[in-house]
Amino acid sequence: MLRFVNNHATTVWVMIEFHESECHQPDASICGQVSLEPWQGMGWWRIDPGRSVVVYENDLDDVNRYWYYEAHTADGTVWAGEYIEYVSYGPFNACSDLLNGDYRIGMRELDIGGSSDYTVTLT
Repeated sequence: MLRFVNNHATTVWVMIEFHESECHQPDASICGQVSLEPWQGMGWWRIDPGRSVVVYENDLDDVNRYWYYEAHTADGTVWAGEYIEYVSYGPFNACSDLLNGDYRIGMRELDIGGSSDYTVTLT
């Protein structure tokens, strides 16, 4: 299970991305890229201050050791990283090669090790 806790003063919106073998792999001959691992992107969860939300309910280590997320608030606070994705402003749940989103974000890498449950606390 992957849970996010909002210990920030304002509402937070969170998205995640994780390995999903059912997702498509981009065709290098079409995209002009090397073939990428299949990834599933999901968002946006709204988390009010002092609250938490489970964004993935199954065992994390059954999926992958590495997960990715981005979180932000209306006041400009951002929890981001170097892993680029294009996402929509509205809710989404799609393979990353099909996201074709409205804007660019940078996701943080989350190494869960061998944990089946993990909590990210946003402060």
